[in-house]
Amino acid sequence: MAEVQKYRLSICGSEYTISTDEPAGYMQELAAQVDTGMRNLLNSNERITLVQAAILTALMNADTAHKAEASAEIGGGAADIVDIALEV
Repeated sequence: MAEVQKYRLSICGSEYTISTDEPAGYMQELAAQVDTGMRNLLNSNERITLVQAAILTALMNADTAHKAEASAEIGGGAADIVDIALEV
């Protein structure tokens, strides 16, 4: 079992300290993915707040993960829920 490490991650200008046994590069990659998703939403609609962007990014990432899991099980494809995010 890997040793638990603490990492500082920056997402949309805020710093977060995360304790995990995952590698630093993996955690930085995840943080960058979340940061990019949130920034894309914030730039796409001036009415979206930081909290809304975080929730919508979490929903989109959960949707992607769920569909990837289902696709791996049955060989199906994945669709986006971006249209929902842009209606906020």
